[in-house]
Amino acid sequence: MIISTNSIKDVDLFGEVMRDIIFGSRHEFGLGCYQSYKFPSITMYEVDKDNFDPTNPTAEIMFAWWEEYVAGMPDVRKDVRMHINEDVFVGWHCDGMGVLMVSDFMQIALNMDCKQTKNWRWI
Repeated sequence: MIISTNSIKDVDLFGEVMRDIIFGSRHEFGLGCYQSYKFPSITMYEVDKDNFDPTNPTAEIMFAWWEEYVAGMPDVRKDVRMHINEDVFVGWHCDGMGVLMVSDFMQIALNMDCKQTKNWRWI
């Protein structure tokens, strides 16, 4: 990762910097959900959310995502998308509002209305 994000303490700044790292320029794709979530600059691998290995070191982040948003909502499980690479993890679910979670493996931020650039919160 070119930008060091682990020193960012403002959650809104962290969320938006991570969004730009993961998805590229939001001016090109917008802030919306499915149509906006492309990976133009980095390689990301989709996580098989039904069969991931809980001994994997990244599993802690995935579990935090499930516990915070998805675990209590089994009807949305099939629509959640998670992607990972060696530097970042991202998960999202779009239900009209759009929920976005980003992590640099040191910090995790969640935005319950990803069309906004504010109201991120740490998890």
